[in-house]
Amino acid sequence: MDINSIIDKKSQNLSLSREEICFLVEKMKEGKVSKSQLLKFMQSINESNFGYEETYFLADAVAHTGKVFTLGTDLNEPVIDKHSAGLISDPTSLIAMPVLAACGVKTIKMISGFYGTFRNSIDRFEAIKNFNTNVSAQEFVDILKKTNMGVYIDHGEVAPVDRLLYNLRLEKHIVSIPLIAASFLAKKIACGANIFVFDVKAGEGSIGEDDFSERLAKYLTNVSKLAGVSSACVITNLNEPLGASIGNNLEMKEVILALKNEKALHGSKLLDVARELVIISLILSKKAKGRVEANEMFEDAIESGKAYACFAEFLEAYGANIDGIGNNPTLLDGVSASYITASQSGYVEDINLWLAKDSYQTLLYKNKKEKDKNAGVEILVREGEKVSEGDKIARLVFSIDNKNFHLARNKIFEAYKLCKNKPEVHNVFYKIVT
Repeated sequence: MDINSIIDKKSQNLSLSREEICFLVEKMKEGKVSKSQLLKFMQSINESNFGYEETYFLADAVAHTGKVFTLGTDLNEPVIDKHSAGLISDPTSLIAMPVLAACGVKTIKMISGFYGTFRNSIDRFEAIKNFNTNVSAQEFVDILKKTNMGVYIDHGEVAPVDRLLYNLRLEKHIVSIPLIAASFLAKKIACGANIFVFDVKAGEGSIGEDDFSERLAKYLTNVSKLAGVSSACVITNLNEPLGASIGNNLEMKEVILALKNEKALHGSKLLDVARELVIISLILSKKAKGRVEANEMFEDAIESGKAYACFAEFLEAYGANIDGIGNNPTLLDGVSASYITASQSGYVEDINLWLAKDSYQTLLYKNKKEKDKNAGVEILVREGEKVSEGDKIARLVFSIDNKNFHLARNKIFEAYKLCKNKPEVHNVFYKIVT
């Protein structure tokens, strides 16, 4: 086989065999595929010429370019890997995983600083004092067995060829559903779970536009079947921040409140989405016979305090302590808070996701050399809610020496779009794809 002949074959919209794809991926791993060759190959791949089978061949080959776990097989029980597929992540995993652990279901999550245009779970875990992000593969497995939860922080050993493909996709703005699906699934296959649950984002937080999310969901579920893995995708609305908080300290506070069965912060949808992900996971793992039983199990895990206890045990296994997590940062020395108020009366028509994100990042990078670990944005009113002129609509938290406060304040103020008449409120759930 020859690299150029395989790439030319795909450029002519011809199907590639498993052997051809494996050969090409192996040459990528060896560094024998030039950037121009790789770009030509990637730009030729689309939904019309790269179906579920070829996508599975690519995902499986990429998965086996690095470390591979076989957890589902080794443990001989359901092991769930949950993933958020979107441009902006959210902390629903930190609610769903402890709940599932309390229900006797093992869940894993591989996180890495190599991926994501805006943060992911690694930031949240690294923000927890003493949390060990350097556990070995064996320690990861041992913690999973003990606590029903396991987080593996990848430092480059999982599916290394995927980073090559991912970086080129970003650089050249290649938006190809088969390539995106293969990227997600390569890392899932490498981590060895036998059930995949995806939260595919739609709206402003989606990777693509229009029906992109549903098309991606179909690829993820159908390719998972070829990999011999049960899966489901929940398509959720991310036209505005899902939770009430943006920023590690505030997000952890919100997660702790949810696990303690406190009232949701300012109309947060985190618990709603976590509930749906847990219900689907319990059904796929056959721990529940249907939605009613699964929902009852979710409620019991939260109300009994079992989920909170499981999260505490999990953190302890990673060297951290749940005490103090989520404390109000404004009580700390040197931390200030400022409220943003409505300039007019009306209804919240939209909260621009990207401006809200930019407001947080502006606060986070308080200067060129230092991050503000206290930075955070709280969304106090949601889409469809009525406000009067002067009402508090958002709150910024920051260190008192943060020089970017005024710029961040302008961005979150601009994120809110008000209208005179009550707008239609979008549902948080769009569709479930299995």
